[in-house]
Amino acid sequence: MPVAAPMTAPARVLALHAATRDRHDFAGLVAALPAFTVETVDILGHGGAPRRPYYTIDLMVEAVDLGADRPILYGHSLGGLVALAAAARSPERIRALVLEDAPLFEAMMPRLAESPFYRGFQGLKSVMTGRAKDYALSDWEREVAGWPSGHHGRTMLEAFGPDGVAMRARQLFAFDHHVLDGLLDGSLTRGYDAIANLRAASLPVAYIAGAREHGSAIAPDDVARLAAEPNVTVHRVAEEGHFIHEVLAARCADIVKGVVDL
Repeated sequence: MPVAAPMTAPARVLALHAATRDRHDFAGLVAALPAFTVETVDILGHGGAPRRPYYTIDLMVEAVDLGADRPILYGHSLGGLVALAAAARSPERIRALVLEDAPLFEAMMPRLAESPFYRGFQGLKSVMTGRAKDYALSDWEREVAGWPSGHHGRTMLEAFGPDGVAMRARQLFAFDHHVLDGLLDGSLTRGYDAIANLRAASLPVAYIAGAREHGSAIAPDDVARLAAEPNVTVHRVAEEGHFIHEVLAARCADIVKGVVDL
């Protein structure tokens, strides 16, 4: 009588979101990976995660529970910085990394201060400590509807409709704006060394790079630096900028699937 092959558990993906977002940001990616166990978590200062008097990448890494079964760690933007730092600290506990347009070089001073992201963080801090200080959730929905979506000049309402606006409003309503302090003064990412972390992790890394002309957080020269690292495979996405998984979840899911057998 033939012996049945042992059942194997599906690969687990642990997804870490961008600054000001939360774990609900990856609904499209979760849906595009039905054969995977996809867990999404709130980074410190976001969603339902604990608050701190101040924030650093190291504190965010310490608060992430990797579990015991070596997940594929998926990180978008700030989540990518946290994911890479976690991999450098505990490479034996992680199977592979997928980093979506993470600002591995531009999140540090002085380059951050010269970027449009810095001006965006300044503007958001001003809003959150000014007119939005006592906003109700419904106020945030009205505020967010007309904001740029990051997708080809469309507003949040145009790109994602009322449900998308409502989700973005909930994220901002729950966000601790003190996270922005560490971004604006450079303390959150001080001492971060992307290349040293990549080499310490020594894991398969898939880097998803958006197009600079559409708002990517990584410059072409830095993409080339990453591509020169032997454990990094760069996937260029010419039609989108920084928020690739929001509209190209299936493309991001295919990249996740590609690291499983590495």
